[in-house]
Amino acid sequence: MLKSTKVNNFIRAVISTFAALSIIVASCIPTYAAMPGNTPEEQIYNFMKNECGIQNDAAIAGITAIIEQDSEFDPEMVAVDGETGEERYGLCLWTGKRLKKLKKFCEKNNFDWKSFEGQLRFIKNEWETDFTNVNRCMHNTPWNKDYNFPDSADGAECFGTYLRNQYVLCAFDGNDEGARARDYFYPRIKELSAQTAAAPAASSASQDSSTQESSVQVNESNEQHVYNFLVNTVGIKNKAAIAGIMASIEFDTGYDPKAVADDNYGTRKGICLWDETRYAQLVKFCKSNKMDPESLDGQLNFMLYEWNHNYKNVRKVMLNSVKNSEYNFPDTAEGAYSYAAFYSLQYSKFNNVIDGQTSSDKAQNETYQKVVKGFTTSK
Repeated sequence: MLKSTKVNNFIRAVISTFAALSIIVASCIPTYAAMPGNTPEEQIYNFMKNECGIQNDAAIAGITAIIEQDSEFDPEMVAVDGETGEERYGLCLWTGKRLKKLKKFCEKNNFDWKSFEGQLRFIKNEWETDFTNVNRCMHNTPWNKDYNFPDSADGAECFGTYLRNQYVLCAFDGNDEGARARDYFYPRIKELSAQTAAAPAASSASQDSSTQESSVQVNESNEQHVYNFLVNTVGIKNKAAIAGIMASIEFDTGYDPKAVADDNYGTRKGICLWDETRYAQLVKFCKSNKMDPESLDGQLNFMLYEWNHNYKNVRKVMLNSVKNSEYNFPDTAEGAYSYAAFYSLQYSKFNNVIDGQTSSDKAQNETYQKVVKGFTTSK
């Protein structure tokens, strides 16, 4: 049952603090990036599914409604706050420091800051850095389960209103993003999901990131090997952290170092389903260290290499050595849930769903108990 009372009271309190925006729209025809999809909503759908790993169609309907209502899908939209006189720009009407961050992000990553793709990628970047609460909500792993909105029309309404108040932080007078998400975009996103599901599935050991009907096959010998590596080589003591990592790897690939998954943005490979760029780095790393890139040892050592260099925050969280107590998850089944969610969002960047369950569910309900009771370091 959807717990909407608390959310609606919160929404009314927040909305009352925002001045209505008077619109000054730049007279231009939007130009959309060469991204998968024939329309802006299709491009947003593909990006959210394949790049952000969001599986809840209600969440995608919510962000699509936000972008449409705020900017009409125009990355060059300009609006002026009727009370403060501040100019706001782009798909999500950024202003001030956030607008400066958008420009800096796009410059660093070789995107035009007024482009559709550049702004979509900045949305993802903001969620992963400054708006982690929003990121968790979009992936159905919020700290507060009152914000764990369902994949339904009502859930889409909640996502639309939540994003208005927790992410874009402004609104045009008279807009109702929640209703738009519920009544128009949720059915439309469901149509896109159905079309995607009906398309011929790519052959792969792990299948792709869309909802699957059966689990991947688990290699039990490799499972034990991964456990030993995490305990003995990495030095992880927290069983919940071990369970979170193992549940994510098992859920996505069954511990198969030759796993392959295709999506609209390319091919992912290996136990962590690295994208093409990171897998090329894996191959280079293994060549330098005289390891087979398709071996479990080669891939585990590359994973640790990434943790020691480009993903230091991941290793710190797994070793319970972070200063931010928000990420210092306990050694409990609930902690395993949080570790798996963190691993998928911050490291593998791949969020699989099987029969409506995620790796976080598996970590909490199964893998943590297995780590506590079933593993030894003798093999």
